Amino acid sequence: MDWSSRALKTLQKSRFSLVKIPAGWGECHLNDTRIICWQGRERCEGWGYLGAWTEGERVILEALGQLLENKMWSFLQENSLREADAWLRDRNSVPALPEDSYQELREFWGDIQQAIKEWASGGKVLRDYRFPSEKVFATLSLPEKIQQLKAFFSSERLSGFYRQGGRLEVLDVDGMTVYIALFCSTIPPGALLDWLQLTLSETFREPALNLVPEDFPSGDPLKKQFD
Repeated sequence: MDWSSRALKTLQKSRFSLVKIPAGWGECHLNDTRIICWQGRERCEGWGYLGAWTEGERVILEALGQLLENKMWSFLQENSLREADAWLRDRNSVPALPEDSYQELREFWGDIQQAIKEWASGGKVLRDYRFPSEKVFATLSLPEKIQQLKAFFSSERLSGFYRQGGRLEVLDVDGMTVYIALFCSTIPPGALLDWLQLTLSETFREPALNLVPEDFPSGDPLKKQFD
């Protein structure tokens, strides 16, 4: 089956293919090295993809970028890849691409929708996290400690916190003391800090870990809740 003329033109004039993820963007890693990324909490303010996509998949991702520009993320949640196919067609009755062009993207469509839904709720894409069984937190280097802490604080364990508008940033680590910027939103600060302390100690198998909340580096006016 031939491609539609619109599909061919879309491939020739790629707008959304990237070589790196811009700072502050959300991202969804599919199998191997393929990545979809985006910007904007309420609406699509940026769209991109990286990795080893087939030409057919690239056309579909380009079409999605065109469709999503400046639209609320609810558009993506309420629609499927059929919207991209319809946009790429020259005639309504003739498919724009061979059917197998959509196969893998259909398999991952739910993952993409969920990742962007999490991003829209809390500005993060949350993943499962487990502290490696062979590691001892106390013996890690400072960069390794910070890396593991950031991964933990971006895990599904904190999904409820982010859904309620909470914000958290790792600032520094000094031995067993972890300095964080923390905004609790509607959650009682004392109870949240106690829960974070307990969960952190259990996750890293280190009862001596201690959380210290500090100001956000940006001088966020919501920082005063622990003063």
